[in-house]
Amino acid sequence: MDAYTDSGVIGYPSYGTAGEAKAVLATLKETFAEGLEALGERADDEEGAAR
Repeated sequence: MDAYTDSGVIGYPSYGTAGEAKAVLATLKETFAEGLEALGERADDEEGAAR
């Protein structure tokens, strides 16, 4: 990626919509929750309190 960017960002994030940002964050939340579960940890619930 070094050939494309110094910051790690490819493209124009400012062109994204709020809906697209929410979809990305939802995917990241799910992915991290699966990783934490595999490690025997628990992720935060919707309200941000530990389960």
